[in-house]
Amino acid sequence: MSARENETLVRRDNDEVWNQNKVDVIDELYTEDFVLHDMGQDYHGREAYRQYVMTTRSAFPDLHSTIDDIMATEDVVVTRWTFQGTHQGEITLGDETIAPTGKHVTIHGITWNRIANGRIAEAWMYREGVGEQLR
Repeated sequence: MSARENETLVRRDNDEVWNQNKVDVIDELYTEDFVLHDMGQDYHGREAYRQYVMTTRSAFPDLHSTIDDIMATEDVVVTRWTFQGTHQGEITLGDETIAPTGKHVTIHGITWNRIANGRIAEAWMYREGVGEQLR
């Protein structure tokens, strides 16, 4: 796929999966054996990613994700993004479970996506400490 097509693919994930909570499109956008590397925690497969999204959206039901910068090639898309939401549900960060705080958070992060056969095959995510904002 072209860099432009790959950019569109990643923008669809941000807009449809994260902002519109359309977790059904994960099957269309991601490879079956997709792996998310999220700061020391790995999630394998579409279903694990779907659960990751649903758990995050349960903790932050009003979340909104904005792509601040995006760079794409024929097999890689890198985004710098901002996530905002109100902590209204339980969330587990590492070994710690945090009860709802009602706090509004703004998280900045970077995701490096590897694209294969027109789908997102692997992603590495780094983000600022959400835990620090909730404590």
